[in-house]
Amino acid sequence: MKKSTLLFLALAIFIPNQQRAQDNGAAAAVATVGALAAIGAGIAAVEEMKERAELTATQWVLSNNPEMTSFSLKTLDFDGKKLKDMSTTSVITFKIQEFVPKDDPILDGKKFVLLGFTSHG
Repeated sequence: MKKSTLLFLALAIFIPNQQRAQDNGAAAAVATVGALAAIGAGIAAVEEMKERAELTATQWVLSNNPEMTSFSLKTLDFDGKKLKDMSTTSVITFKIQEFVPKDDPILDGKKFVLLGFTSHG
């Protein structure tokens, strides 16, 4: 009798009887908010990496070409690899264009392409 009572109590405690801490709607809402936050964090991280790459490229241009004082530098392709490229080298390409400084500058100067190697392969 004692064993059967203990067994019954153990089963009653460990087997839940239609008890839920959250309903399905609230759990789905929390999961959706979490997924959106993760996507937003991923996009922000990629944008920060692009900004760092552009800063490094700008510093390189300024230190190696002191005659260039007014220019625009933008990332052309952040991935920088073709599908048919079998090497492990990764490259970031930048577009550099000189301009004459004024209130509303027009990018009409010389154009250059800068290749930034992020790994040597």
